[in-house]
Amino acid sequence: MYTPLFKLVYRVNNKDTSPKIGFIVSGKIGKATERNRVRRMLVAAVKDKLEGFPNQIEAIIIGNQKVKNASYEEISNFLDQTLSKIRKPA
Repeated sequence: MYTPLFKLVYRVNNKDTSPKIGFIVSGKIGKATERNRVRRMLVAAVKDKLEGFPNQIEAIIIGNQKVKNASYEEISNFLDQTLSKIRKPA
C-alpha cells in the first residue's frame, strides 16, 4: 500500500501469532542522522498503533523522500489510514 510518505508491504504468516514489523529508510533520504531520525519517528508511530496491527502479519514500512519533512502527526495519520485497509487474517 502506498501513501505519500511511505510504502507498506505486508503478508500473512499463519505460523506466528504476533505482528512483525521492519523498517527501511533509503540512503537517498539523506545522511545517517536524517535517516535515523526518520526511522525513530516511524518506530514511535508504529509502537503507538501496534495493537491496531492484526496478529499473524509481517510488514515492512519503506520511507520515501517526503517522510523526511513530515511531522509525527502526519506519519501517524497515514499509518491509521493504511491499518484500516489491511485485510484481517481469518
